[in-house]
Amino acid sequence: KKKIVSLKIFFTFSYLIASMGLQVLWSLGLACLDAYALRIKRDLQNPVLVSLFVVGDW
Repeated sequence: KKKIVSLKIFFTFSYLIASMGLQVLWSLGLACLDAYALRIKRDLQNPVLVSLFVVGDW
């Protein structure tokens, strides 16, 4: 029984690490996109892009 509990904790921790990694990649991608938009002086108020951001952050 102790082995099952430790395996459950391992998978829970692995899921946490994977979700945090995806969040870091998403945030880094948005930061790069913002920096690029500022550099070329372009507005990102496109309805399709805003919808993508909302779905990605949800």
